[in-house]
Amino acid sequence: MTVIMSISNDYISRKPGTFPLHPFKDMKGDIILRSSDYVEFPAFQFLLSLSSSFFNAMFDLPQPADSGTYETKDGLPVIQMSENSQVLDLVLRYCYPTGTVDVPQMENLKQVTSLLEAGTKYGMHGVEKVATKMLIGPHFLESQPVAVFAIAYHYKLEKETRLAAKHTLRQLQPPDEEGLELITARTFVGLMKYSAKCKEAVLGIQENLDWLLDGLLSGYPTMPRLGKCTCDFTQLGSLICPRWLTEYICDTAAVLKERPRVETLKEKVPTAMQKAASCTVCRMESSYIVPKLLNLMERELERIISEQRHRGGLGYTNLQLERECVQDVAVNMRKHPHIVGNVDFLTGTFISPSRLLAQRLTPTPGATIAMLLSYLAHRRACRQKQSERDQRIRSLPAIYHEPLSSTDASILSLPISSLVQGVQSSSLLPSSILTAYTKKALLAHKYTNCLTEILISDAESWAQQVSTSTNKLRRPLAGVPVSLKDMVAVAGYDACMGYSPLVNHPMPFHGGLVQLLLDAGAVPYVKTNIPTTMLSLECANEVWGRSTNPWKVGYGPGGSSGGEGALLAYGGSRIGVGTDVAGSVRAPAHNSGSASSMPGQEGVPATHSPMARTLEDLEYFWKAVMEMKPWEYDHSVLHIPWREVTLPENRPIRWGVIWDDGVVAPSPACRRALKMVTDVLTKNGHEVVDISPPSPFQALHLASQLLIADGGETASRHLKTRGYWLLWSGLLSWLDDGLLGGIARGFGTIASILLKVSGTNSLMRLLGLKSTVRIDGGTTDVWTKITVNDPGMIQGFFLFALPRFVKYTYALWLRIWGDETSATLLTSLTHKTIPEYWALISQREAYRARWFEAWRTGFGVQGWQSSQPEGRDKKLGGRFDSGPDFILTVPNALPALPHGGMKDGWKACGYTFMFNLLDYTAGVLPITHVDKALDALPAHTFRARNGIERSNYKMYDAYSMHGLPVGVQVIGKRLEEEKVMEGMKIVQKLMKEAGMEYQLLNA
Repeated sequence: MTVIMSISNDYISRKPGTFPLHPFKDMKGDIILRSSDYVEFPAFQFLLSLSSSFFNAMFDLPQPADSGTYETKDGLPVIQMSENSQVLDLVLRYCYPTGTVDVPQMENLKQVTSLLEAGTKYGMHGVEKVATKMLIGPHFLESQPVAVFAIAYHYKLEKETRLAAKHTLRQLQPPDEEGLELITARTFVGLMKYSAKCKEAVLGIQENLDWLLDGLLSGYPTMPRLGKCTCDFTQLGSLICPRWLTEYICDTAAVLKERPRVETLKEKVPTAMQKAASCTVCRMESSYIVPKLLNLMERELERIISEQRHRGGLGYTNLQLERECVQDVAVNMRKHPHIVGNVDFLTGTFISPSRLLAQRLTPTPGATIAMLLSYLAHRRACRQKQSERDQRIRSLPAIYHEPLSSTDASILSLPISSLVQGVQSSSLLPSSILTAYTKKALLAHKYTNCLTEILISDAESWAQQVSTSTNKLRRPLAGVPVSLKDMVAVAGYDACMGYSPLVNHPMPFHGGLVQLLLDAGAVPYVKTNIPTTMLSLECANEVWGRSTNPWKVGYGPGGSSGGEGALLAYGGSRIGVGTDVAGSVRAPAHNSGSASSMPGQEGVPATHSPMARTLEDLEYFWKAVMEMKPWEYDHSVLHIPWREVTLPENRPIRWGVIWDDGVVAPSPACRRALKMVTDVLTKNGHEVVDISPPSPFQALHLASQLLIADGGETASRHLKTRGYWLLWSGLLSWLDDGLLGGIARGFGTIASILLKVSGTNSLMRLLGLKSTVRIDGGTTDVWTKITVNDPGMIQGFFLFALPRFVKYTYALWLRIWGDETSATLLTSLTHKTIPEYWALISQREAYRARWFEAWRTGFGVQGWQSSQPEGRDKKLGGRFDSGPDFILTVPNALPALPHGGMKDGWKACGYTFMFNLLDYTAGVLPITHVDKALDALPAHTFRARNGIERSNYKMYDAYSMHGLPVGVQVIGKRLEEEKVMEGMKIVQKLMKEAGMEYQLLNA
């Protein structure tokens, strides 16, 4: 391919067949090179032969006799060139000896590309060398690293490609002009994956401190002397370091994730030195330690980034792989003798069935352009929204950026009831409360990325209204800041929920709940992050990024109300509003260490659910909302005020315990938390009995089908087509290594044929060619190529889109290996027809009836089957009840999942999902933390009962999870929100009296 440059005005104005301008105008030669725009350059065959292997070979060929067929001018042969005059001018300048002609500076990459193209085409190695050196010069490499990468990759400059790829970590944006046309979408997605992996990997600087132990502590004798200083000391991994040193490493690691380059290491040095100067010992030692630390961190950063080069990762490694494949042809032919038709004889590589399928379905150039434009619009929307958030934070008044004062700390320590009393008595100003919680929320966001929309400008006016309105001062939430899940509608702000098509679509009016909160005197001040689709236990999306667990780097805060959980656990909010359709407030409460309650759907439609930092705040919040008569704000809310509960006094309170849902057994940490509660209840005279409820697996099976009965179309309707052009390379690697690859390996030729012919509507829908099923999101595998959303739900959408016969074939394979659980769930992941949907509704009601009867009869527990009405609760309607008062179980089998863990854990939500299906009230409160000594897996080999359990336990590591919160779940019947709250209070009270009170995060 010849890169055509724009022709300068001087050359355009010249007549065809004329000689060029200076310096070639008066130059002699024995041959004429005519450009494509008819400018003639005199040249010497001798110089061209020395400079070009192409011309050398051409001039060595026997020359034909002069028959008049070949053009000459002034007796000199004329060679017609395909390059224009500007390109020839550049090339010839580098063919002449130094000093003969002036060598111009390259002003843009088009000139460099032209020079490189011509040098490659004509075998001008000197020209190639010069062009390559210019390509990776500081000017282009710093300002246009992606374009340099594209050019270097296209011309197979492996060393330069690697160097440019490393520089793209500074600014990875799709180039708008040069370079993009030189690479495929697959190559660019490989670059994006490389960038994403580097940014995730650099967190290892903080997580794994071996580099610090080996380098600074063992090799530098002054480090231990810091123990004599008067600074505050904090824990950094297994080390105890001065606070300034810990903060420097943590802050730098956080910034490195966004800008993983050496220069970033120096950004926080002045701040660290300033903090160290407050201590005499540290002031002296820091001048020695900090340079040494910088050197160690630089080496570690280079090591981490260099390790990200791997097979199938960054696209440019294919240069090496192609050479390896030629050598491996014999091996591949021996390994796959039955699939001779699947060998690429050009490179000798084995082509997997999935690769053949993708080759057949690869979009046309026109479709690729449309996909590219859609993707670029998506990326612009994401960058705009994040920039808007950052700008709102930066533009806040200076008081919000000041350190927390003693007054702020005092306000943050008060429960909601005390805040309201302070506002109503005028001892506290709503503006002061807002200032304290905004400062803390910004700190929480700095470390967890938990915030989305910043509402402070409006919050200030709402707080002022509370101060000046006598009516609002008397309201139950007067002056209390409230955080909201991103999907909650606030007038004038987006509720994009992580979908880029919903960016720049502000809500025209407040949602009913927001209006209720404002009327109650509350002050909404921030919105919090969620995962795309809100059907995940992780918390990441492309618009807002990934939220992390405030207790431990590398783990998620839960989902889908994950940002809310992180903010509450960090102390940046006291009360917040989430939603719960499968555990979306209970999982974050369990993972992050806060309290939450999931009401019945008839009581609060769409399951808006309260979350709070403490149980006391949760109860107060509940009562305050009910005091505002929510049925007057939403026609669908039942007219049921808050009812006081009196638990049975003539018998012990009964607790039924579910230890295992039959799908994934609770991990040692979660089981220990549940046992701590049952032990303390038993010790205090409560009746605690293990129960066997109607099949929990049936609940998971039914609930998962009902939740996505439409095949995920509702969840994916806003995802549309953006990003399809980036799909291919990631899809290939995921299919080759994942489910379909497993089928191919298991069934050989048969599976190969099945996959080759599977270009049905289902797979076309999967690949975005006939449907709106979007492939979007993920931290690993295919989804890394497009976004940072978790791969778990995307894996679910992928399985939905597979043809039924492929699913049933794989399910048969699972059943052969004894995994009936996974096989049943797999075959149920289909788009439901109307009759199928109503059949599921019928099965759900039958399952609810079984639970109702089981609870009424005490789950078959001896002594709970009395016909006497001693279990009657007059305050709750006098319903006869001889079963347990409460049910206890774990909120999830594992503590918080590591980032990307939903790929293995997306089907393990049965402990919460079951009670959504039943429409029972459930609440979660924190109990303890993972202990690496107490919660390690038993020494004997763990045998998983099914693939879901096996996948989940792959992630469980008590040592890595040490310190993560662990909670328990308290369940009551339908519409028993008040009673469940009482049960949670009993558990907390007895745990506190036993000396096992949960310790909140004190950040």
